[in-house]
Amino acid sequence: MVIAVMLINACGTVPKNSTQLVEASTTKQTFCYSMPPGEVGGKIEQFLSKCYGPVETVIPIGGALVPMKADFQVINEKLPNGNRYSVRNFVGFGLSTNVVNDSKTCETEVKMYAISGFWRKAFIAVDQEVNGLNPKCP
Repeated sequence: MVIAVMLINACGTVPKNSTQLVEASTTKQTFCYSMPPGEVGGKIEQFLSKCYGPVETVIPIGGALVPMKADFQVINEKLPNGNRYSVRNFVGFGLSTNVVNDSKTCETEVKMYAISGFWRKAFIAVDQEVNGLNPKCP
């Protein structure tokens, strides 16, 4: 978790909202599922909340362990054709997933967007969660 905060902070221009993240992302992937959008979205939201909820940890600074609170939030936004579940912290947005049912090839399409390649591990874990494989948090 601390690494994720640092990686988000290390990026010069951090998206301040999910739309900025989606538009600027070069790390993205699309998944297709044969289950209803509500079921897919529920699994994604629950998994992201479990993995990226508020976390308290300690980091070593100058020989001392300093308490740090990594305030991640999972934001659920309504889209015209589905929902967007995003992960943000006090700096900005790092991950967004669009769950939509406008694909002609699958019942539910999920498009994932990330601020950096670091978040690609989350793509795989989210896909595994939707498919019922109970992955560990990335």
